[in-house]
Amino acid sequence: MNIEEPIPGPSTQSVHAGSPRQHPGHAITTPITQSATFTFADSDDLTTFMRNKVWGEAGEEGRE
Repeated sequence: MNIEEPIPGPSTQSVHAGSPRQHPGHAITTPITQSATFTFADSDDLTTFMRNKVWGEAGEEGRE
C-alpha cells in the first residue's frame, strides 16, 4: 500500500517553505549562534593575538 503525504497548503508553505527539516541539535526553531568577528590590522597583529591567547596573556573579554 502506497500512502502519499498530502501537499501542504499555502499557509503551511508560507511558514515552512525553504526551511530544512532538521535543525542542528533537533531544535524546533532555528538556533541562535553566538559569535563575534575580530579584525586585525595585518597578519602580525593576528599572530600576536593568537600567541597571547595560547599562552594565557590575552584578556578574558576579547582583545585588550
